[in-house]
Amino acid sequence: MRWALVDHRPSSISRVRKLGITKLQADDYIMVNATFWYTLLAVSINKMIAGGGSNFMAPEDEASLTPQTVKERMEGSKWVLVSEQGMIITIWSLKLCMLFIYRRLTYIASPSKHRLNIFIEFSWSCSLGSTEHHLDQSSQI
Repeated sequence: MRWALVDHRPSSISRVRKLGITKLQADDYIMVNATFWYTLLAVSINKMIAGGGSNFMAPEDEASLTPQTVKERMEGSKWVLVSEQGMIITIWSLKLCMLFIYRRLTYIASPSKHRLNIFIEFSWSCSLGSTEHHLDQSSQI
């Protein structure tokens, strides 16, 4: 995921120089959005690690809690929430960008199969969503 964001930066700078900021395509704006959320994800993970962890702990650790560690773990739990949301939005932004790129590539190749392309895009995005949901459910067991 990191390489997709890093590799996009030089091409987006050249596109801005060539087209101007108002004539960029939708996937360029989505990548700017993904870059913001990825940066927030990296910051929140670092804050969570440096801040003393989260509310996930072993039962024997509960006995040694002090008011200071409780406060640090509460703050760490909030950063966990921020990191999870940043990760979800980053992943879905990149998936949406890939759909735009796929649509552009296939539409140029065969404009008469536009409905087929929309069906493939929709089913691909649905299958990715159901796979992630399945993985989330299996990790909770």
